[in-house]
Amino acid sequence: MRFENFFFKQLNLVVLIVTGLTCLSCGGQQHKTEAVNKLTITETFTAAQIDSLYRIIKFVPNSTHVAVAKIENGIVSYYGMVKERDTLTSEQNQNNFFEIGSITKVFTSTLLAEYIAAGKLNQQSTINQYVEFPFHNNLDFKFEELANHTSGLPRLPSNMKMVALLSPLNPYKNYDEEKLMEYLTQEMSLESEPGTKVSYSNLGVGLMAYTLQKYSGKNYEELVQEVFKKYGLKNSTTIRSKIEGSLIAGRNQAGGPALNWDMNALIGAGGIYCSVEELAQFALAQFDSAHTALKITRTQTFSESETRGVGLGWFILKRKTGVWYWHNGGTGGYSSSIIVDPDKRNAVIILSNISAFYNPQGLADKLSFALMKTLE
Repeated sequence: MRFENFFFKQLNLVVLIVTGLTCLSCGGQQHKTEAVNKLTITETFTAAQIDSLYRIIKFVPNSTHVAVAKIENGIVSYYGMVKERDTLTSEQNQNNFFEIGSITKVFTSTLLAEYIAAGKLNQQSTINQYVEFPFHNNLDFKFEELANHTSGLPRLPSNMKMVALLSPLNPYKNYDEEKLMEYLTQEMSLESEPGTKVSYSNLGVGLMAYTLQKYSGKNYEELVQEVFKKYGLKNSTTIRSKIEGSLIAGRNQAGGPALNWDMNALIGAGGIYCSVEELAQFALAQFDSAHTALKITRTQTFSESETRGVGLGWFILKRKTGVWYWHNGGTGGYSSSIIVDPDKRNAVIILSNISAFYNPQGLADKLSFALMKTLE
């Protein structure tokens, strides 16, 4: 989920110390060994592309898995990598599942867009009419502001800090609906005026998902399954037991086993499990102009600069060669990234069990952007 905030950095340090993962002699960093490169060249992935991927991840810990989907001019191909015994080799892992973290937010925004396309909701409407209680200080929010991170809400609710410390390896586990309601009615406050700036908020998208559940009378799994079914994602889910046999185990910052995260009341911000094969189906659907709801999610709703904007869920990157729609994700045991270029019918998807706290951060992004540039 893009956790750059100070609190989670501190929480991660506590986790490393408590679990004995921090190497004090090396400044708290894990030892890194450069992998022997035994990746194979394929008909669809060139030597240059594979070498680029290798150079980015050659120092990751053993037991690291990376699943790649590349869509070039509408044609999908897959590539998988695993590091074991200090050697990077190829593997077929397009059907394996990973936590996708904050890429979940794109699906939550797609849920909203489906209702908008059907004429049932308006993105400019406030959410207050769909919940059963007034918010603290009579605050209200538009659906659009929650989906594009301009609500002014903080990244996380203030009453989550102590809850997270009760289970630092699974920080959302105990943050239930009761805690969320307590925050919404007693503690909610803004960091900026709604609609004036982009400030990334897991809370905001989690609140949007909570509202859609109240509006529909369905839980988040039931809602998102409707989207999965429409766009050909047959096995994706928020219920871990359904895909446990195909789930790649998460790894922590030092490369040891990591607990999966249970997102509880903020499930709409980061609770989905998916494979690159199924995310590729979602990317292909973005190329079909008949999918009105997907077009709505990619329509710019806020401009950050001449080169960057935000849609509903997607970040919009305006390049000289075209427009990319991007989102990433990260949890305690996984990192992910997806980039889609509907005009050129290109896309890259990266799923990995590289912790969001692994140093250097952003390896999934580096992999996706490096590979996407080869398709320009």
